[in-house]
Amino acid sequence: MDNSQGVRWSILIVSILALFLLVDSPVEGSRFFHERYKGLLVGGLILGAAFFHLLLGHRDRVFGRNCRLLLVFGMMFGQLALMKVLQHWLISYLEIPAAQVGLFLPMAIAPLVLSVMLGQRAGIFATIYGSLLGALVMNASEPYLYIILMMVTGLTAVALVGRVRKRGRLIQAGLCIGVVHLILAWAFGLASPIQWLPDGAGVDWVGGLTQALTILGVELFVATLISGMLPVLESFFGITTEISWIELADLNNPLLKRLTIEAPGTYHHSLLVGTLAENAAERIGANATMARVCSYFHDIGKLTSPDYFIENQGEGINPHDDLTPHMSAKMILSHVPDGVALAVRHRLNPRIMDVIREHHGTSLVYIFYKRAMQMRETQLKEVEDGMRAEEDVVSVDEADFRYKGPLPVTKESVIISLADAAESARRSLSSNDVKEISELVDRLVEERIKDGQLDEADITMEELSTIKKSFVSDLKNMSHSRPSYRGEGTKEGAAVATPDGDKKPDVV
Repeated sequence: MDNSQGVRWSILIVSILALFLLVDSPVEGSRFFHERYKGLLVGGLILGAAFFHLLLGHRDRVFGRNCRLLLVFGMMFGQLALMKVLQHWLISYLEIPAAQVGLFLPMAIAPLVLSVMLGQRAGIFATIYGSLLGALVMNASEPYLYIILMMVTGLTAVALVGRVRKRGRLIQAGLCIGVVHLILAWAFGLASPIQWLPDGAGVDWVGGLTQALTILGVELFVATLISGMLPVLESFFGITTEISWIELADLNNPLLKRLTIEAPGTYHHSLLVGTLAENAAERIGANATMARVCSYFHDIGKLTSPDYFIENQGEGINPHDDLTPHMSAKMILSHVPDGVALAVRHRLNPRIMDVIREHHGTSLVYIFYKRAMQMRETQLKEVEDGMRAEEDVVSVDEADFRYKGPLPVTKESVIISLADAAESARRSLSSNDVKEISELVDRLVEERIKDGQLDEADITMEELSTIKKSFVSDLKNMSHSRPSYRGEGTKEGAAVATPDGDKKPDVV
């Protein structure tokens, strides 16, 4: 549903009709759009421009998903409808002069929310089209006044909350928006720091102060309200803000604390993967904080059987020595569904669950697949020698040694998948030579591409090149080493040395 073209068209048509109905509500006495058809014509042109803007962005990361499109239009409609209702209430019931209604109206709700939730591009979109539509919806005698007020306060909101990382920053942004709103109100004569009394006898300091506090109070209240409503909006639209990712990065999370005690090797590995993923994501413009946080949790499924993963094993202790290759592969493969189950139980973010599912794609646990094939070859030879019945020969299906997927789709999932492999492989190298590290990373990425693991990924070859350079730079600084698995290679995502010297991807 989130990518359905039918749903997308329905959202566009319904939203534009709703905005059009707001425009088609003239107020008697308007001097600018006093002829109804003029307002409808201009409104139609603005909505048409917005329609094609979003239609052309159907594959865009900001507007490409239907839930995001619904959020964009929903916030724009919500702000304009609220302004319209407040305008009617202030004029009809509080008898506020029409010229001063702008003092009491929140001008930057949509830009503020969309900038925090979808990024600055969405905030700018809402600012531009919302300002133009706002002048029509308000039917003001001075429409350009509303255009400028909404445009400037909206752009201020976009500039202040881009990639905001703390909720308190929203309150600061609200105060700054209020100051800008107040300065514009002074400039256009909606309010004045000094208002002379009709008889010229003195200065109405109380009136001027009341107006200033009203403007600041409205914008502060809106920012505080938005801060409190963000978790609800995130949950409803399936979007995680930078603020929430920062909160999820808390290493005191119960699952992460369990990792430190029950699977310390996995915990340390996850932190290093987080560093690699965050730096690479930042270089290609992906969500770096999300990449880091998801990396922390990508291997939580290993908590079910931590001793079966080499980074948690002590010297000389390897449970796989007592298992068949099929059973060993089953134990390794199970950490993905086990991780998803833990994530569901602890109500982790859906994006984290996606990364847990996708970070191995459908890759092959090569080390145990190779052992199973060697075991089969030995048994077939025994059949030829009359030492074993043919029906006793173990069957080997490659599918039994592959992860069930799905393949990584987002840039962040791809980065974490590659970082997971690269960090493990790096620790099996005996030297810290940049050339050797670079060749290792190149080989890992090439094998993933050949194996079809990046076939559904939203990533370019140029971005992959940037990611590889980032990995090489960071891995050079991770100079510690780790023992390879029985001389055959590494834990997961590493290049495993086979008896004939070939290098194959071993994703565990």
